[in-house]
Amino acid sequence: VCDGVDTYFIADELLRDKLTTTSDIQATGIPVRQQFMIKHDKQKCREFFGWDENERVCLLMGGGEGLLPMSEIITALQRAALKNLRVVAVTGHNEALAAQLQAKYGATAEIYGFREDVPQLMAGADMIITKAGGLTSAEVLASGLDLLIYKPLPGQEEGNAAFLQQYCGALVARSTDELVQHIKNSTVSPREAAACNEHAHPLAAQQIVDYVMQRLQK
Repeated sequence: VCDGVDTYFIADELLRDKLTTTSDIQATGIPVRQQFMIKHDKQKCREFFGWDENERVCLLMGGGEGLLPMSEIITALQRAALKNLRVVAVTGHNEALAAQLQAKYGATAEIYGFREDVPQLMAGADMIITKAGGLTSAEVLASGLDLLIYKPLPGQEEGNAAFLQQYCGALVARSTDELVQHIKNSTVSPREAAACNEHAHPLAAQQIVDYVMQRLQK
């Protein structure tokens, strides 16, 4: 909290009481890319990527640098032989990881490097295994995916994971065995889906800009 700040834009209304300030507070959510504002057709996205309607598509994403032990996770998922599960790993700018995964799992999983169409991948998929970073979490909530958080880091990520688990139906796994069990049992109730939608803010960027422009005009 800094002197002289007129307005704080925060990630969620439930965080308002965490900020001790007399400044204006707007609970807009975290800004995400414009493509997440669009409601992509799930079936069309699945057809584009060649995913069968009977498959459960599981994304593995660790941000732009692929910061997720993807080899360890893919090995565990394949060892568990989960029925109709398609694993899609997106390594971001980590080309070395993409090459490593392609060599080891290219015949049994989809391996991508950096992609511009992440909103479409998320729209077509059923679940995502990822870290609990703020931006990724905001994108997942905007997309309505089942969220599985793997080994959140102490501090900010653990706080994010606890919030997402309590209010958005996210599942947190601290081992591959726990992760596999979550996927075996994963079903999102209508109540949890509604809660997830309540905390999704795909229009955050637009709302922030609108608010700033109104303040400037005054």
